Amino acid sequence: MGKVLELGRSVQPINWFRAFASGVVAAVLMAFFVDIFNMMGATGFSYEAYLGALFRLSEYPTRNWLFGAVANALLGGVFGLFYAYCFEYVFRRSEVAVGTRLGFAHAVVAAIGLFPFLGMIQQQMRITRFAHFGFFGSGIDAPTPILLLFGHLVFGACMGLFYGPVRAARARARFFEPGESGMPGQPGVIGEEDDPVDSAFA
Repeated sequence: MGKVLELGRSVQPINWFRAFASGVVAAVLMAFFVDIFNMMGATGFSYEAYLGALFRLSEYPTRNWLFGAVANALLGGVFGLFYAYCFEYVFRRSEVAVGTRLGFAHAVVAAIGLFPFLGMIQQQMRITRFAHFGFFGSGIDAPTPILLLFGHLVFGACMGLFYGPVRAARARARFFEPGESGMPGQPGVIGEEDDPVDSAFA
C-alpha cells in the first residue's frame, strides 16, 4: 500500500501530454461531427471555415479550411488542459459521463462568452463571413445551435474517454495492473499475485 500511495503522490498532477493529445483528437471529432451535417446541407457552419477566416483575416482563400482545421486542433489541445484540471482536481475521476457534463458547461461558456468575443474581433477586422452568427450560431440557421451543443458534448465525452485514469489510479494502472504498460512477466509489470492491494482500489 505504501508504494502505491508514494507513486500517487509523486506522479504528475496532470498528464499534460495525454490532456493535450486528447483535446486535439476531441476537437477533430467535434469538427467532423459538425462537418457531416454541413455536407448534408443541414447547417452552413463549419469550424474550419469559421476559424480559418477569423485567424487569417481573410474571406475565402483556399487555405482557410486547412488553416482553420489546424487552429481548431490546437485550440482543442488547450481546452483539453482545462478539462484535465477538472478531471484531476474537481471530479477526481475521468469518464465519459463526467466529460459530457463538462462539455455542456463548455457549450454554455462558449455561447455566452467565447463566440461573442470572437464576433467582436470579426467586426473589428471587417470579416463578413459568418457575420450574422447570432447567439450560438442561431443567426446562421436553426439547426446550428443544436449541432454546436451536441458538438461540445462530443468533445467532452471524447475527453472523458481518452484522458484516462487520474492521479493514484493513473500510477497504479501504469505500474500495478498486468497488461496496462506491458504483458505480464515483463520487467516493470507486476502480476496479480504480487499486487495484494487490488481490493483497496476496487
